[in-house]
Amino acid sequence: MKKSLLFLSFIGLFCAGNVSAQMTVSISINNDASICTAPCNGSATVQITGGTPPYNIGWLSGQTTQTVTDLCPGSIGVYVLDSSSPIPSYGNASGSISCLTTIAKTFSENTIKILPNPVSGSFSLTFNSNLQGNSKLRILNVIGETIYNETIETTGVLQKDINVSSFAKGVYFIEIVNETNIYRSKFIKE
Repeated sequence: MKKSLLFLSFIGLFCAGNVSAQMTVSISINNDASICTAPCNGSATVQITGGTPPYNIGWLSGQTTQTVTDLCPGSIGVYVLDSSSPIPSYGNASGSISCLTTIAKTFSENTIKILPNPVSGSFSLTFNSNLQGNSKLRILNVIGETIYNETIETTGVLQKDINVSSFAKGVYFIEIVNETNIYRSKFIKE
C-alpha cells in the first residue's frame, strides 16, 4: 500500500528581481505486509512538482536516485535541489517505514528507565516487560539516524550499561523493538 506522506512547499527565493520556480516535494512509501517477514525490503519514491529540472536528490540513506529500495523500518528523509539559477529552489520531505502492528508503550518511564539522565558517559538501562525472545535495542538521534544498534535477549527484566561518551551533545531516543511492539524513551547527552 502506498501512502503519501508529508508535503512541504517551498516558495522561490528572490534574487536580482527574479523569482525561482515554486517546488513541492513528497514521498510515497511502499509499506506492504512483506516488510514484517523480510526486514529491509521497503521502498520509497520522491515526487517533485515545480522547480527546474534536472533535480539533485539526496536521501538520508545516502542514495541519490528518485526511488530508493532495501529500506529497513525506521525514519526516512529526502532533500531536493533544482537547477534554477542563480539560487536553486530547495525542498525536503520525511516519513517512516514500519511493520509494527502494535505500539505498546511510548516514552514510558514504567518500562524503560535510564539513569542518570542527563548522561555524560555511561547510563544504566533497565527494561521491564513481559517480552520473551530477541529484540532490537536502538539509539536514534533527533533526525532518526540509528547511532547504536544491538540484538538483545528479552526475558522479563533487562539491565544493561551503555557507554555514550562518544555521542555528540543532544537529545536521543532509545527503542526496544520486537515483531509486534515498540518501547520508547529518551535521554539527554551532556
